[in-house]
Amino acid sequence: MTGALIWRWSEGSTSMLISVLTHGALLGLLMLSATQVPQEMVEIHLMEFPSEKVGSEAESPVTAPRVQSSREDAVSPMMESDPLAVKSQEKSQEVVGEKRQASGGSTGEVVARNSYQSHLMQLLNAKKFYPPMAKKLRQQGVVMVRFRISKDGHVLEARVIGPSPFPTLNESAKSLVQSLKAIKPFPKDVQANTWLFDVPVKYQM
Repeated sequence: MTGALIWRWSEGSTSMLISVLTHGALLGLLMLSATQVPQEMVEIHLMEFPSEKVGSEAESPVTAPRVQSSREDAVSPMMESDPLAVKSQEKSQEVVGEKRQASGGSTGEVVARNSYQSHLMQLLNAKKFYPPMAKKLRQQGVVMVRFRISKDGHVLEARVIGPSPFPTLNESAKSLVQSLKAIKPFPKDVQANTWLFDVPVKYQM
């Protein structure tokens, strides 16, 4: 009788232990998933609009919408330096290429422009961040910021031309551009007084 009682007690204890371990494991998994921080990502793409040509008549706009229709502004094809999927307009690129050849545009100027755009992309990527409040609320979206740089490397203006649904993201993207420092002056091969850029900033979690 004593042996039977001991056996029954041991069997019950084993079942209880298994139950405790099972529930403990489930609780641990729930706590782990609750404390995991979502991975956020900020992607930047740069589209350039060389403007105010020096020493020659400017080209007419042929790609994206402009801030103003002044004949001093000239438009070049988009540059894709980041993963954000923004398609360039091939027809516009062909037209611009033909106009550059007709006006004597040099290979050196094209190389200088590409190098300067890479310089700007490095500065933008070094400054990008996901606003903590937007991250907490899991806000996502794409903000289009247009800004103009002077020949000596200063941001003359910056404004949101394509807002997201969230003011926090809009302000963050604008501040990103306004915070740019240590911008190099234009290369000597770039014949422009100012340079206009569009920057789509993508916030994704």
